[in-house]
Amino acid sequence: MKKIKKLPRKIPAIPEVPRTPETEDSGPKRKRSPEDIGGRDTFNQDEAQLASYAVKCFESNSRFFVAGIYVQHWTMILWYYDRMGAARTVSFQFSVEDAQTLGLVLVAFNRSDAPRSGYSSFLHATDHQDPGNLLCSTTNQRFSTAPSKPLSELLLVSNKLPPKGRKGSVLRFPCSLVDDEGNEMTGFRAFVIEAILFSYPGLIGRGTEAYLVYELLVSKPKILQQLVAKLAWCSVHRPPESKTIRKLLENAPEISRHLPDVAFACVYDSSKHLRLPRYKMLSCDEWVDQKISGVDFEKRDLVVIVMKRYQPLWSAKNLEEFKKVFVDLVECHHRAYKNGGYLHRDISETNLMIDRDGDDAVVGVLCDWDLSSAVDDDGVVTSSNATHRTGTYPFLATDLLAEKPPVHLYRHDLESFFYILIWAGLHYSFDGEAAKYHVHDEVKIWMDAQRHVDARKDKESLFLGSKKNPKYMFGHFHPDFKPLVKQWVRPLWKLFHRAFKKADNREHLDDSDASADSDSSYESGDASDDFNITLGGILTFENFMEAIGERPRQWDMSNHTRT
Repeated sequence: MKKIKKLPRKIPAIPEVPRTPETEDSGPKRKRSPEDIGGRDTFNQDEAQLASYAVKCFESNSRFFVAGIYVQHWTMILWYYDRMGAARTVSFQFSVEDAQTLGLVLVAFNRSDAPRSGYSSFLHATDHQDPGNLLCSTTNQRFSTAPSKPLSELLLVSNKLPPKGRKGSVLRFPCSLVDDEGNEMTGFRAFVIEAILFSYPGLIGRGTEAYLVYELLVSKPKILQQLVAKLAWCSVHRPPESKTIRKLLENAPEISRHLPDVAFACVYDSSKHLRLPRYKMLSCDEWVDQKISGVDFEKRDLVVIVMKRYQPLWSAKNLEEFKKVFVDLVECHHRAYKNGGYLHRDISETNLMIDRDGDDAVVGVLCDWDLSSAVDDDGVVTSSNATHRTGTYPFLATDLLAEKPPVHLYRHDLESFFYILIWAGLHYSFDGEAAKYHVHDEVKIWMDAQRHVDARKDKESLFLGSKKNPKYMFGHFHPDFKPLVKQWVRPLWKLFHRAFKKADNREHLDDSDASADSDSSYESGDASDDFNITLGGILTFENFMEAIGERPRQWDMSNHTRT
């Protein structure tokens, strides 16, 4: 497919949605030539520009989908965009023979209210003098399920325009409840948006939105606790984050203090509950059967999770606080892997958080478990049908930057923790200014997803010393983090250097069939190869903790605290 530079993200060409007997009018149809603009399988520059407008629509408000019209001379095509992809109709013309189609389009756009125009049916403007009128329930249920009915039957549909802005608006989520007599009923949870924390800048994918919110309750209309609401279109092949957290609380309750405190969570099916227009074009199964430019269709549902607000890792007030939180996170991560049965797989600075007790004591909290994977009894990640590279680019392990990433292993997350230390040393300080940093030149290449091969070579060079001098990199650490070089960073670098050197030597052994076989298993990331799992027993939790001079703690199982 021809690449278009102005496109904010690569978008595969989508086959046309064919006319069906229900949409065909009874009149004669003109023959469309192969040159018809609706019959091509590539974008032209104007169509790419239309896609960029769709991105702006998603960014400017909370949207489920965006519809667009592409006009060229006397020809028109309707475009549809959601987080699963794009679709277009066959072209039609401003002519007598297509007059019925043109009339239907004009009437449909004219009569569409905000939800039918793609705006989130969960987002409401609010009367600040009476916010309680948005509620039907005073429930505090944490983990919930969506109602059995389509949301269009539960939410008010009006011709009012959507809220002018998200700040100050209310997110109102319907959920299925059970009353005291065991009867199922529909209730709502409502949250006032105080600030927008994050809005996904692309078109296709998770489309994550994160907000700083307060909950509204009829019984306590002036609540109180600051929360964070995250909405994301997650692959149905991955369990929702709330389900993973529940499993971790069941399997390893001792780490509950280091897991997100969930206030509300629910999953809304994009076909059953939200009834996105794409499912009126083709059924879900038909979409799955489609091959779009060689890429499999991936169904996504809207996953909502609301949790306690935590402070970012860079907000640590001094080095001792930073070290305390970091050790908490490494140990919680390991305990979740060994006892909880899940490998996090997305260790990044935005997922490592700080919570403060009443006496201002700090505790590390490991967030964002939506990319985690269950592991079997041997600690090997179970297979996943997800089609994307997992992790955050600056912190991805070298193996995972390969063209064909191997199975994600525990040692890959340990490597990500090491990159967190480098990132902190280059960017953080204890004067509260870390949030304003610019990416340091030493790690700028790690940020570019399009140059992942170069980033892999750069990271390998850091450990194998062919081009990148670690002493030079560590010399750029902020003065506040200089002591960490001797205490943690250099010992950990030696640990990874030894592991990478051993793997590199093994890779180049070619004097026997056995060595050739071992080389193959390492390159493919074979999770059944004992050497590959820990690179010869080097990259383990115990060795990592020993390198930073910390003794693994013993967890107190009686009261779910650590000693």
